[in-house]
Order: sequence, then structure tokens, then C-alpha cells
Amino acid sequence: LTLADPDADPSVEPDSSIVFRIYIGKVNYTGRTTNNRDPLTATVRSQHPEVVTIPDGADPAKITGAEGTITIEKVWIIGHGIAYLVVSLPGAVDLPLAPIFINRPKP
Repeated sequence: LTLADPDADPSVEPDSSIVFRIYIGKVNYTGRTTNNRDPLTATVRSQHPEVVTIPDGADPAKITGAEGTITIEKVWIIGHGIAYLVVSLPGAVDLPLAPIFINRPKP
């Protein structure tokens, strides 16, 4: 399977959603990292919507305290390829997640 083969057979994986676990620490003026107890609202964007399309209004990030998850629903995976996801937090720089290779799942 290559990116140049859009007619490749659909994969059996993932058979459900893809879940990323994230940790968001807080660095204070001394450089120490502590748990972030502030409520956080994150926005997740896909840099390659031909692979993963996150619908407008969807809220795939759930963050409580410093820990959370990002859930990419199976129906959002529309093609084969490398997915680049970016997490945006208010008052912080955008955080790119590591790229992942995804096979389009069977319908």
C-alpha cells in the first residue's frame, strides 16, 4: 500500500475509532512542570482532509485536568495516507501530533 495507490483495497483496520492519549503539563517561570488543573478546550484540525476529515463542530478532544484523549471516529477516515493532526489550545502554540499512516477502513 502506498500513497500513490488510491485504489488499494480498504483495510480491516481500524475497525472502530482511533484514540490518542495526551498529557498537557504546565511549565511555570522556574521551568518546573506541574499538572495543568485549568479547564482546557482544544481544537483538533487535520492537515490532510483527503485522509482524515474532522467535521465542523466536532469535538474530538476531551481534556480533564492535564490528561485527555483525542478520538478520531472511523467515519472521519476517508482515504489511505499519512494523517497529520494539529491540536490548538487557547493561549498556546499549535501542537502537531506525530504523523500516523492510516488505511481507509471498510465501510
